[in-house]
Amino acid sequence: PRLAVYKSNRYLQAQLIDDSAARTLLGMLSRDVGSGSKVARSRSTGEALAKAARAKGIERVVFDRGGFSYRGRIAAFADGAREGGLVF
Repeated sequence: PRLAVYKSNRYLQAQLIDDSAARTLLGMLSRDVGSGSKVARSRSTGEALAKAARAKGIERVVFDRGGFSYRGRIAAFADGAREGGLVF
């Protein structure tokens, strides 16, 4: 599956997408997970998404940062997902 990330000024959204079946397997929004700074919420979102993905039996993903630079909230999200057990 592909782990797609979108970053707005306020929130970070992530989805696990099965491109071969053209459907979304799982989605998370940083607004619904964690508290604190934007970076802390992004890291918590990554951890929560990884936990939910592992519960569905997904351990390996392809990371799609959507053209955003790999720094700040995107990097924090990726680190949280890795800590949660996903392998990129």
